Amino acid sequence: MMSFLINNAGTVLTAAALLLAVFLVAGKMARDRKAGKGCCGGSCACCSGNRADSRNHTEGGHMPRRSGQKQEGV
Repeated sequence: MMSFLINNAGTVLTAAALLLAVFLVAGKMARDRKAGKGCCGGSCACCSGNRADSRNHTEGGHMPRRSGQKQEGV
């Protein structure tokens, strides 16, 4: 077991550093979300898809039909 760790010390240290970084980032994101600092705190006002002037979003939430397209289901 010890010879494996010695032979692969660089890989083991790199993996440990990456794992630590992932845990630190996830913890910071969780703390920010609990504190209400995250964008998605339950309000859709900050989402990029929630723009009133967007061409892709209409009042009903569907994309507008192009002229000449047949209406389905009629």
